[in-house]
Amino acid sequence: MRAYHTPLGRGWGCEEFVCTVSDGHVTDSSPLFGLDCEMCLTCVGLEVTRVALVDSSGRCVLDELVKPPNPIIDYCTRFSGITQAILAPVSTRLADVQSRLQQLLPPDAVLVGHSLDGDLRALYLVHPHVIDTSLLYRQEFGRRFKLKHLAQVVLKREIQSEVRIGHDPCEDALAALHLAQYFIRKGPRETVECLSVCVCVCLQVHAEVVFEHLEGAQLALEHLNGLQINDCMIKVLHTRAHTHTCTHALSLSLSHTHTHTHTHTHTRHYVYISSV
Repeated sequence: MRAYHTPLGRGWGCEEFVCTVSDGHVTDSSPLFGLDCEMCLTCVGLEVTRVALVDSSGRCVLDELVKPPNPIIDYCTRFSGITQAILAPVSTRLADVQSRLQQLLPPDAVLVGHSLDGDLRALYLVHPHVIDTSLLYRQEFGRRFKLKHLAQVVLKREIQSEVRIGHDPCEDALAALHLAQYFIRKGPRETVECLSVCVCVCLQVHAEVVFEHLEGAQLALEHLNGLQINDCMIKVLHTRAHTHTCTHALSLSLSHTHTHTHTHTHTRHYVYISSV
């Protein structure tokens, strides 16, 4: 966990962190709690604006709005659902939420979350027993699946709906909890089978740029192929290539890309550019 920067104690960089009460021991019967936070951008960086905690039965035991101490630059409403009007009457501070979490979590509690290290750091909280579902359900080379994709494939559930403004932290915390429970219940083998399906869900053409002149497509092939932007890899394809004899991704047409990339270990999260 140390490689993923999960706060482990009051060491360097964690001097102001608060520790939960823990007896240092967990068992198979230790309760799991799902945790998720929503953030805003302030003058010092990302700070918590909403915290949710669900118990092992899926009941939401904490859903609290939090007012950051520093001036807010961006409410990140698209993701957080928080606006200035929503946060204006709130008087709850981070210390209040820390105290509530200390009260709610039993000594042998296991905290579950997706990219949990970010939430714990935003909460200035240290908890010794954690499960990070972004590490349980991990792609090759350490890349992480989005919680939305995992919920869709593994749990057969839609979360973070596009018709709603912002994420619901209770919903996300519950999804992470159920993903951890699924992994524990089914084991690694069946989880790997689900992951192979999840990879196929992530493999889709997000955009297609068609060039009217072959010269433009050739420039794209030379200068754009392999370029990564916002965790999205650009892949350039020749649609006039002889696809029935070629196996390399650069020689595949868009119509053949879907069937090929299901088994291709290096072509996920791609933006495809094709020539005419």
